Amino acid sequence: MGEHPELEKIVGQDLPVYQFRNAEYKSLASSGAAKGRSAITRAGLQRLAVGNERFVKGETMVKDSKPSDPYAIVVGMACQRVPIEKVFDSAPGELIVQRVSGGIAGKEGSTLFSSIEYSISRWNPKVLVVLADSDSKIVRAAIDQ
Repeated sequence: MGEHPELEKIVGQDLPVYQFRNAEYKSLASSGAAKGRSAITRAGLQRLAVGNERFVKGETMVKDSKPSDPYAIVVGMACQRVPIEKVFDSAPGELIVQRVSGGIAGKEGSTLFSSIEYSISRWNPKVLVVLADSDSKIVRAAIDQ
């Protein structure tokens, strides 16, 4: 994924460059997951990738406001300063966005786990994306489990 060229303008403040990586990061552990197993999953991942490309280029599309069922759950860190819907150039309601501080793996009965469980039973989205920085020890621990 990439970074919007006017990120500081969107956030409304100067951001320290050293905290952000502008190059795409691919985890070896999740490289197979990035392709998706079904056509619906691949289409959802492609939709996210194309939306992110538009965001990076600053060419966001105007979305109509007709409601739709969400096609993906995106779990992101609470410290991310840009709305996740903007990062994927998605209209309101297209994504289920969960923000967490640590504990990204979730534990049964936790708020994150329960919210994802409800979202799956209610809307049946086919894609689950976990956003974190490329050196996230929390995500690494979750993958290792």
